Amino acid sequence: MRADNVLESEVITLFEQGDNCPVCRSMEKSVDGWVIGAFSDLLHNESAREQLRENGLCREHLKRIVELAREKSDVGSLAVSIIFRELLVEQLLWLEDSKGSILKKRRKPVDGSCVLCSVAAQSEKIYLSAFCKFLDRDEVRRSYEESSAVFCLGHSKHLVEKVSRQTREWLITVQKNKYGEVAKEIDDFVSKHDYRNEAPIGPERNAWLKASRIIGEKHSTEQ
Repeated sequence: MRADNVLESEVITLFEQGDNCPVCRSMEKSVDGWVIGAFSDLLHNESAREQLRENGLCREHLKRIVELAREKSDVGSLAVSIIFRELLVEQLLWLEDSKGSILKKRRKPVDGSCVLCSVAAQSEKIYLSAFCKFLDRDEVRRSYEESSAVFCLGHSKHLVEKVSRQTREWLITVQKNKYGEVAKEIDDFVSKHDYRNEAPIGPERNAWLKASRIIGEKHSTEQ
């Protein structure tokens, strides 16, 4: 399918990248891109280091940094070690400041604050807006219908509330079909555990994982 601009091309590409929610996938790609860019040249990227020191990391994105450090040599354990040490030092300094009767101006880390959460939220905002626009196009609709990608519950709800009336009716129908297909795959998986069943278990063995991505994705867009 022909895309008219870079963002539309990326939207189409997201449809082709497995059965994940396209918006959630865009958020994951943005986070990974930020981490790889920051940590591959960490010693010369003072801006990234400052953002990490100021905001800390949530558990979800801390785990992702560790995964990328193990998977990719351009992230690596050395750069991650440097940042982790700086984060520990920030905590130690705040604790030391807190011992005195008069607290100094050093900022206490904010619970839930995370620079990568902000990166993900910005990507989410951009791509939700893009999907609201491009889903009005027949070519984009057809691309989504024919793909295995499925918008998760949270992003599906947002899109249903924001798209045009005509697109809303189409999207509800497509989402019902896609969710129904996953439910049917789970039914097949469950039924094949009956002692009377003789058919082998096939691709439906992974249906529960697909369902987990649909019903459990975290999203930060304000309603």
